[in-house]
Amino acid sequence: MPTRTLAIDTVEENKSGSLIEGFYWSALNMGFTQGSTFLAAILIARMLGKEDFGKFAILYGTLLMVSSIAQLSIGTTATKFVAESLPHNKGRAGRILGLSASFALVSGCIASATLAALGPFVAHRMLYAPEMGQLFFVSSGFVLFSVLGAYQLGAVVGLHGQKTLGIFAMPAGLFHVGALVLGALAWGLAGVAIGLLGSAIFRWILQTNVLKSESTKRGIVHDIRHAWDERAVLISFALPAALAGLSTLPALWIGQVLLATHATGFEAVGIYAAGNNLRTMILFLPLALNSVGTAFLNTHWGARDAVRYRKTFWKNLGLTAALLIAGVGIIIAFAPQALSVFGQDFPGRSAELVVALMALAALPEGLAVSIYQIIQSRARMWTSLWLVAIPRDITFVALAFVLIPLHGAVGLAYAYLSAQLLSLLAVTGIAWFIGLKVTKASHEF
Repeated sequence: MPTRTLAIDTVEENKSGSLIEGFYWSALNMGFTQGSTFLAAILIARMLGKEDFGKFAILYGTLLMVSSIAQLSIGTTATKFVAESLPHNKGRAGRILGLSASFALVSGCIASATLAALGPFVAHRMLYAPEMGQLFFVSSGFVLFSVLGAYQLGAVVGLHGQKTLGIFAMPAGLFHVGALVLGALAWGLAGVAIGLLGSAIFRWILQTNVLKSESTKRGIVHDIRHAWDERAVLISFALPAALAGLSTLPALWIGQVLLATHATGFEAVGIYAAGNNLRTMILFLPLALNSVGTAFLNTHWGARDAVRYRKTFWKNLGLTAALLIAGVGIIIAFAPQALSVFGQDFPGRSAELVVALMALAALPEGLAVSIYQIIQSRARMWTSLWLVAIPRDITFVALAFVLIPLHGAVGLAYAYLSAQLLSLLAVTGIAWFIGLKVTKASHEF
């Protein structure tokens, strides 16, 4: 039996390619995705100015927060259990896909309707910007297609379909930039909201075709009829991961809302958003690498291949560290030039400090993502929720309350850096306790 399992794993790895090959295609995919987001943000900042760019940051951040909560971590769940089932149980992989698709559709519809109904209240009572109520209503459909897209993306990554995702990333990225820029030219912020919805729909259409192609290639059929047989993964994995999302995204959103109510208002949010965009640029290559590493680690875990499991983890961690150090150094060294890309009114001493702090935060954040693969592959999601997500997010919000009145955007950046350092410490401690040992008894199905 072990010999047969190892042989099956070898066949699956040949189909999937190597970690480096997967990284190349994943980097291409995330490069176009993050690059298009970054480029669109720059163009919108230049077209609309610092204050309206701050409003855009709040709008986009709210959409991402609601989408993340509504996803119920179903994309991550699909990645883990589809990849884990590939070597030996494709029927289970099909049931996981069916379960994930059903939950994504129902949850996405509920979340979109909720945002459309409550958006005006949030704009008026929490942001003190009633004009944003219409923006939330217009773009609420973004949530549905973002949730469906997250499930599709997770499933394709679990199927080791990074190459196909990479091929389709360019048209999706170009459409995103075009939709937002044309919308801004035609109708200002309202046009940007429409562009966000159109971009989400277009990406969903592309990923529908990608998932269908990769499933067919692997001989896996979406099994909705028997999907409920896999409901145990909802309690053991998806629920705690979703609760972590319920903690993290609202915490980040609260930080931005607190900053928006500061003396400098949406201008401060615009500066923080610029630093945050530069942070995401540092992280995009490490995250691309880790999305591939996650799929390979779970496939090796499912095949009980201890040698490949350890080798993949250490290679992934080493490459992640190298990419992070290079990215942080470049952004800090060229902070004034990076800020000037957003507009001539962005550079300044405090803005450059925000960029430096957010760039430094990318280092512990990226390392934590890489080390976290051990926790994720062992499905220790409840442990992660209580010992990583909740302490990190409480720390961020508490520090934001204290530091924003004193230092504005710089204070929020300090809060973010502190929270990520705490996260790295917690993740490292849990991973050390779990260890890298793979045994047959530790993960029977």
